[in-house]
Amino acid sequence: MENIILTNKKISIVIEGKVLEEILINIKNKVLETGGILYGFKLKENEEYILFGITEQQEIDKATYCSYNRLDPNHLNIVNNLWKENKAIRYLGDWHYHPVEFINPSSIDYQTFKKNTKESRTDSKFLFYIIVGKQEFKLFIYEKKSAKLLDIQKISWDNII
Repeated sequence: MENIILTNKKISIVIEGKVLEEILINIKNKVLETGGILYGFKLKENEEYILFGITEQQEIDKATYCSYNRLDPNHLNIVNNLWKENKAIRYLGDWHYHPVEFINPSSIDYQTFKKNTKESRTDSKFLFYIIVGKQEFKLFIYEKKSAKLLDIQKISWDNII
């Protein structure tokens, strides 16, 4: 699968094809929500972010048909271990799956994104949240400093598979 490049007035985001492939593998035949962390790095010379990895649902996480709670500390342990090997690697947000055709984020999704953005200890200026559905996924871009939603980008799986 090819990389996707998304831009707005402030930033550019590259989602590597392998991330999308990993997500598709994780959601195949799932009837419950699932999710994990997005990680990658920021190019130093500009506001271009590369999302090149995810964590998958871990043992302690809780999932139902209409909720996913990332509870397992192993998600952050994975990213911290990668950071020890390469200090450029950063936590860049979260992803989760809604087992529906088209994405309609809940108020809980928005509250969680804002809370995670405020509480995150990353030095990234922006955080990203992906909600995946069967026909599409949406990328939500939040500014770290203000915890404000800057943009939502919708991508149809038909356009990239």
